[in-house]
Amino acid sequence: MKDNLSQLTVNSVAQLLGREPKGLYEVCRYNIEDQPAIIKVLPIVDNTPFPTLYWLCCPLLKKEISHIEKTGLIKEIESNLFREKPEMLASLKEDHERYRQQRFDLIKEASLKIEELDEGKKKVLSESGIAGIMDWNFIKCFHTHYAHHGADFNTIGQYLDDHFKLNRFLKPKI
Repeated sequence: MKDNLSQLTVNSVAQLLGREPKGLYEVCRYNIEDQPAIIKVLPIVDNTPFPTLYWLCCPLLKKEISHIEKTGLIKEIESNLFREKPEMLASLKEDHERYRQQRFDLIKEASLKIEELDEGKKKVLSESGIAGIMDWNFIKCFHTHYAHHGADFNTIGQYLDDHFKLNRFLKPKI
């Protein structure tokens, strides 16, 4: 956990998640109600890999994205849009690679010990993309892609902003 996280912030994240946050590292973005909206967590907690770095904890975004997912848009993007726009799939693969690199940068920054993990756990951290997905041609869920987008940039997150204006729920990046 970064030193600048107050106990009030940690408690707020816990309340939004409905549980104590494991490996909370920082709050990346706040929503328009001044609540933590996107958090970053450590990729190794209690000798267990946590390949998902960025999590949504904003109830407004989680609800909106859940509604979008229920429409079948993920399958539509994977089945049709990637075929029609191969550059979008290429950008998605770049997002997965950048996310993987961000995971390793945080392992180093937080002095986590990846060498103590067994080979299977190391593989999850070293080969998986966004939210631990192994096949970089697919989208695991919009929540994880949008969390990544809110903290950094993500092709799918940008698509969601362009089509659904989800960024209306977030305060600007600092």
